[in-house]
Amino acid sequence: MKNPLQAVDYSFGYFALCLLGGIYFAEANTIPAERWLVFASLSFIGLAMVHILLTRVWIEQVYLRALFGLLIGFLFFSGGAWIYQSRTSANQLHHYSHFLSASTNQLLLQPVERWKPTAFGERYVAKVLSINGHRAEGKLLVQISNDENLTVSTDSVYAFAGDVQVPSSSKNPYQFDYRRFLNRKFIYHQIAPDSNLLI
Repeated sequence: MKNPLQAVDYSFGYFALCLLGGIYFAEANTIPAERWLVFASLSFIGLAMVHILLTRVWIEQVYLRALFGLLIGFLFFSGGAWIYQSRTSANQLHHYSHFLSASTNQLLLQPVERWKPTAFGERYVAKVLSINGHRAEGKLLVQISNDENLTVSTDSVYAFAGDVQVPSSSKNPYQFDYRRFLNRKFIYHQIAPDSNLLI
């Protein structure tokens, strides 16, 4: 019998396309890394079963070889998605999102980058040092209204107590999605401090 690996034309382009397709799909969706690992495991089990069936002469092998090729592709697709999701900051053990409270949250923040101001106020990207007494990692967006008399420095550390909000998402197709824009920068939450931002 021929080697089952000859069931499809295994070129570098085929593997790369499936792997990159999984990474791109995972970037646009929020399916957890654990689920992609399950999909990859099921694909591997399916490959093993098809490999066994290919040894049976009474099975129409042309269909099994096509299925073998599809399963190989889905294995790489799932692997790419799992790699992306497992490396996303929100999936890291010490990411601040794991320690968020449903009520008031207490954070220790260090602004690291000032973004271009909007008509409504200043914007900063801040590194989370701790949240609710837990050492934490990750970034969030700090939006300071023009109505607030606050001066923020990237050389200082600030204490904040208040609500941590999820950025708004686009409700209409083909409209700019602000939440997705922030998520691509690994920013998943925002705060709008007033006098409750203290050095």
